[in-house]
Amino acid sequence: MAWRRSRRTFISAKAPAAPTTSAPACARPAASPTSRCWANRTEAVLKKLGKTYEFHRYDGAGHAFFNAARPAYRPEQALDGWNKVFAFFRKHLATAAAARAA
Repeated sequence: MAWRRSRRTFISAKAPAAPTTSAPACARPAASPTSRCWANRTEAVLKKLGKTYEFHRYDGAGHAFFNAARPAYRPEQALDGWNKVFAFFRKHLATAAAARAA
């Protein structure tokens, strides 16, 4: 089941959109039990479907560790996470743009 929040689509382990989605997936889940459970189930589905994805978990980081306005903010993990997100975008968006230009 996929659900919507703040105009972003989240894919859960039961997401019907996962089999038809061709876009690579990128996740930076925290290490909370809920996030870990979601990440493990979602990663298993993506792997089973042969999807391109990249997950990196942050031990010791809680929910919203990317958000500098929250008490859970972890600057080192957030910086590493943003660097990984931007590298993922450069890799996959540049590949898509080059394919369209060809």
